[in-house]
Amino acid sequence: MAFPLVQVSWVYWRLRRFPTKRIFDAERKFIAKNTFELFFIHAPFSLYHAWILVIAVLTVYATFTPDRAVAYDAAAIETVTNDTTIANAATVYESPSIFVQILVILGLLFMECTAIGYIERFRGDIAGAAVIAWTLYGIWYEQQDAVIRWTAFVLALITTFHICKPIILKYVFKKDVDVIII
Repeated sequence: MAFPLVQVSWVYWRLRRFPTKRIFDAERKFIAKNTFELFFIHAPFSLYHAWILVIAVLTVYATFTPDRAVAYDAAAIETVTNDTTIANAATVYESPSIFVQILVILGLLFMECTAIGYIERFRGDIAGAAVIAWTLYGIWYEQQDAVIRWTAFVLALITTFHICKPIILKYVFKKDVDVIII
């Protein structure tokens, strides 16, 4: 897991690196010169970098959380129709421990800070930040624990507003913001 993450991060860093004032700067050749390069060279690495970051955070979470029993009775699934409910299924929900909640919140904060870094450091890398916002909304939608659920929702909203900031500054207020949509 670490090797692909390091490889993609290195390529992503090389593609997103700002040109400097030096005359003989080797990184200048990686700046997107047209829309084709932006969509077919920079965008895939931006999206893949964000997705592999999300997978890395989920892997760390899965590594440090204990296995839980399956929350349903497999025998009862076959007899369920749209009109019936599972009366005898073991659908007891156990709240995660405080350690697991803290670990998940730290992972969510790491993803949030990364999304803000995509916008602020890499001249408005909206594609990467949108992947993380999408993931945070998904965690909010699927999570049963209230602390994790609402933390993910608040961070998803912050990410969404932060994604909209460079677009609004550039196109609504006509500010000279150096933003790359992808």
